[in-house]
Amino acid sequence: EIFKALKKAQNSKKPIAISCKTIIGYGSPNKSGKESSHGSPLGEEEIKLVRKKLKWKYKPFEIPENLLNEWRAIGNKASRKAELHQKSYQKKISKQDWPGWDLANNFNNYLIDIGGEIAANGSSKNGVWTIGIQDPQSLQQNVSFTVTNSSKFIGVATSGDYLNFKYLDGELVSHSIDPRITKSKDNNVLSVTVLDESSVSRADAFATAFNIMSLDESVELSESLGIKVKIIYISDGLIKYFESKSWQNMNYE
Repeated sequence: EIFKALKKAQNSKKPIAISCKTIIGYGSPNKSGKESSHGSPLGEEEIKLVRKKLKWKYKPFEIPENLLNEWRAIGNKASRKAELHQKSYQKKISKQDWPGWDLANNFNNYLIDIGGEIAANGSSKNGVWTIGIQDPQSLQQNVSFTVTNSSKFIGVATSGDYLNFKYLDGELVSHSIDPRITKSKDNNVLSVTVLDESSVSRADAFATAFNIMSLDESVELSESLGIKVKIIYISDGLIKYFESKSWQNMNYE
């Protein structure tokens, strides 16, 4: 059905929207189609049932060679198509009399929001880019603090609960899972913002990790690696902030 829908969309001269109806937690005998399959681990016993239901005989993190090869082939094919498309696009657009083409082609000034992660470079019409970080406890999405790029490239990622939690049997359950205990994270961290001057993905990875780790673990690791990080946490009922030395030494915040 998916293949037919894609073919129909490719052959259409009109915009096409494909609606896919899926079952959350598919394969789980007790949690399939239920809210409990999202944002919390299935648990060892349920995982055993899922393996049996889906006839999955492989060990955790083991990918069958045939599936791995198939995915790699699909990825390589997509990469070749993207490369050809890019070359064709550049050839077409370079022929146009477009003022500012050099600026657009080099992408010197931009701010891109990638699902909450920010990539910023150059400047806006009003000067450097200013990025507001939301207060994790604000229902009105108030800004807690801001960062700027001072015309340099920065990748900014923030990880936190931001009201993405619920209470189950009186226990606070976060959407962030600590893989070490296969449960909702258990720390006093409310929000983590990481700034990286080379990669948005790197900023995102560290922000997610520090959000899961204890505050002491995050402080130790961030200082040892020189990570620019600002952590909002709660202590004795009060909101407090930690800034790594690298963050404090930034000359463009």
